[in-house]
Amino acid sequence: MAVSGSAPPWPPFLPARDTFPPDLALSVERVWTDPTLSAHATPIRRMHVIDMRTALDEAYQRAGKPLPTYGDATIVVGETFIKA
Repeated sequence: MAVSGSAPPWPPFLPARDTFPPDLALSVERVWTDPTLSAHATPIRRMHVIDMRTALDEAYQRAGKPLPTYGDATIVVGETFIKA
């Protein structure tokens, strides 16, 4: 939940909230470090990767699946490179 007590806005690039199971929707409605990111404009920050990993871990836990592993378990600013 957002600090103000209301849910953060639903991401416009996703289908409607009610098309997702409630527990998955809760994972999406988390408070992100930067709630709005713009392609080719917002620099990727360490916290963005940590936010995404945390949300993914929460979704895996809710689904009863083992947590994913990451090639770069620790993100080091200026040393960890983006890989596709």
